[in-house]
Amino acid sequence: MAALTTQQISPTGITPTFVACTSGGDTFTPGPNTFLDIKNGAGATVTVTIDTTAIEFGEPIANVVVSIPVSTEMLVGPFQPAEVEQGGTGQAQLTYSAVTSLTIAVLTHQ
Repeated sequence: MAALTTQQISPTGITPTFVACTSGGDTFTPGPNTFLDIKNGAGATVTVTIDTTAIEFGEPIANVVVSIPVSTEMLVGPFQPAEVEQGGTGQAQLTYSAVTSLTIAVLTHQ
């Protein structure tokens, strides 16, 4: 599991740096202005799951599950830390149904 680096979007723009997704999953720092930019270059749809940790009315909130179609780029988020932070680590956890040709960038703005 790799810790993904958050990239700051500036008023003059950004060319995001994408990294390969890790087969065991990845972590990122969630925030109200933080998004995941995910590219699926594989020959099949890939499912990305963001684990939730929040409880509402005594019941756990369902994980966020996103299907990324073939040859598609999707922006996902933002994610509130209170909903996805894992055990006081300050990190949220992602898992993938497959990682072949799947890349990701974590982007935030102020």
